[in-house]
Amino acid sequence: MIVSSLMSDTKWRKLVQALDRADLALEQVRVKFVGDKDVHVTHMPKRASLYSPWAWIDMNEFGPVKFREIEWLEFPAIAEFARPSPGGVGRVPSRSIRQDLERIEAVLARVGKFPMERTSDALRIVGHLVRGPLKRSRTVAVDPSRKFGRKKSLKARL
Repeated sequence: MIVSSLMSDTKWRKLVQALDRADLALEQVRVKFVGDKDVHVTHMPKRASLYSPWAWIDMNEFGPVKFREIEWLEFPAIAEFARPSPGGVGRVPSRSIRQDLERIEAVLARVGKFPMERTSDALRIVGHLVRGPLKRSRTVAVDPSRKFGRKKSLKARL
């Protein structure tokens, strides 16, 4: 596996700080970790998630994560949130929120140069280029009630 780093810790911090704005209505992000075949869907981290001066971010469902572990972050144009049915019976349509990719891109362009890939339905910020024997990614929705094995306290990781 060959990894080329495109984002520094400082750039990740700038990105999170720039996007922590109420007027963006940025609710959801997909994240892919280096060496992990799964794509995780989670809430967008906020400025309070940064552990200054360390190179960590608290991604609620996963606990503290090193910036260098993030292969990419992707902002979907439509954020989908599953809603449980009352009493666990029947189906309730998911809640959809439009995320303004043009505004996100404009905000990031004012802050600096970021390695971005744009499609009609998503904006991806690439942290690392990975080439090698990694399996295809698959998307995994995060269940907030589930505890992940990755979660450790910051003190335990330092």
